[in-house]
Amino acid sequence: MGRGRDQEAVDVVHKVAEANGKQSSLTVDALTTYKVEAAETTLDTSAKGALKRQLQKFDSSLIKSLFATRKLAWSTTVLIVIWGTSF
Repeated sequence: MGRGRDQEAVDVVHKVAEANGKQSSLTVDALTTYKVEAAETTLDTSAKGALKRQLQKFDSSLIKSLFATRKLAWSTTVLIVIWGTSF
């Protein structure tokens, strides 16, 4: 839907509803109307956009705390190396 494939999106909704024993009344026109109303909040649906949204939630202080002291940094590094080489 975010990539302009509205008919395919409607078809998928109908198939999911049918698989659940329900009936969907969604049409391409209704979907297009909703898209026009929601156009104010344009969302980048590419893989790069999804990665950016996920990284916005990332709190680097959690990682920094693993390297706060020399002993913690050493322990964290050793654990990462062990984990990385164990596969």
